[in-house]
Amino acid sequence: MESVQDERPARRIRLMTDDVGRWALSDDGHFLAYATMSTLQIASVENGAIVFQAPIRGARAFAVSNRYVAVSDDGVLRVWTLLGKEMGSVSLAALHDAVTAVAIRPDESGVVVGTARGRVWELAIGDGIARAR
Repeated sequence: MESVQDERPARRIRLMTDDVGRWALSDDGHFLAYATMSTLQIASVENGAIVFQAPIRGARAFAVSNRYVAVSDDGVLRVWTLLGKEMGSVSLAALHDAVTAVAIRPDESGVVVGTARGRVWELAIGDGIARAR
């Protein structure tokens, strides 16, 4: 283990690619979600092994909890279970704004998206689809 200035241990996470754009750490600290040019990948922090990947062109924002959520360049928000089964998707094109942030509600009943114009939208997750609240 390497250390940083305040003497707390730091660990390098080795990923299977050099093509990493945006990334997010899971709530429990066990998984790292990151976007490449053509995929969203979830890797184990412990060993860097990819545990999930989905073809998402230019993922701009994503979150990891007990579900994976990503928004692609075309404005489609997709939700998957931990086992990689897609629960549903919804187009956010009607927002007429770029999504810059996504968070999963603590009770996992929905997601909150933030946009470049400072707007915040809440979407419900259920019955296999994501829908606006």
